[in-house]
Amino acid sequence: MSRFQAQPEQPMQASSFALSHSDAPAQAYTALVHELYDGLTSIACNLEAAARWLSREQPDIAEAQVALADLVAAAAEVIQTCAALSTCLNLL
Repeated sequence: MSRFQAQPEQPMQASSFALSHSDAPAQAYTALVHELYDGLTSIACNLEAAARWLSREQPDIAEAQVALADLVAAAAEVIQTCAALSTCLNLL
């Protein structure tokens, strides 16, 4: 497992960022940007780890597969965050 790996405890739901009258839009956008940053950081780190494990003299295929599976999960979370951002923008 990559030392950079940071998986959210729960998948994010678009409704988590729906803007109510008492919420400041900036707070919702800040939360979404944070989620995007975390997801993209996880993607970059897992790509780096997979490449490193595959480029060894004796490639560690199992570790590379774990990194690639984590990469797929992180990409799905970024897609979900983008959908939440789109939902927020449509509410304005």
